[in-house]
Amino acid sequence: VQLVGHRLDPIVLLDCESREVMWDAESNTRYNFPWARERLRIKKLPPPSSSFQVLDKLTGDVVVEVGGGATRGNADPLVLQAVLMEAIPFLQRPGVEEMTSMAGRLGLELVIAVREFSSSETSHSNAQLDIKAGDAILVKQEGTKGWKFGQILQTVSGMRLFSNDDPLHGWGAQGWFPETFVAAAQELATWRQRIIQIGSPEEDGTVSVVDASSGEIIF
Repeated sequence: VQLVGHRLDPIVLLDCESREVMWDAESNTRYNFPWARERLRIKKLPPPSSSFQVLDKLTGDVVVEVGGGATRGNADPLVLQAVLMEAIPFLQRPGVEEMTSMAGRLGLELVIAVREFSSSETSHSNAQLDIKAGDAILVKQEGTKGWKFGQILQTVSGMRLFSNDDPLHGWGAQGWFPETFVAAAQELATWRQRIIQIGSPEEDGTVSVVDASSGEIIF
């Protein structure tokens, strides 16, 4: 089979021999805002700009432009929905919701690495866990000073490292890692090959969207 798109932003899965479409994101994803996909489209402006434009599909009019440290246009909740119309909850990634449920039944927590951590970054590398953004990790022990002990259940590429319904006895690497490098799967989504966190609405209705890896405010 051939996967078209990025592993964090899959588009279609094809049978290489027959070219049959075995899976596509459009028909197999439960989008939060399906109306936006029907009425709007997103256009990325060419470099050096890092901005996006949300366009009305019928008229081609620019609804809003986002990026470059400022949002121009009618930045109301509907525009936020339009910007996020391509965001896919991390729980919809293959196996993540299942692993989250299994961890919950064990009284444990499943977290997702939002950026890479290498034991070589610290002077005390013994028993520390190397992780990559997108790895699913079962937290087995809460440590002190912001550290957790866990085991990788599934890699960012989708490789599962345990069998059946027994995540406690997998063969993935395990060790200590900083809690600031991970987040609960329920808090995350993938959007345009990025892992994002969508904040809870403030009292005035404002919602922030942050790149979970870099901390950059997207919206």
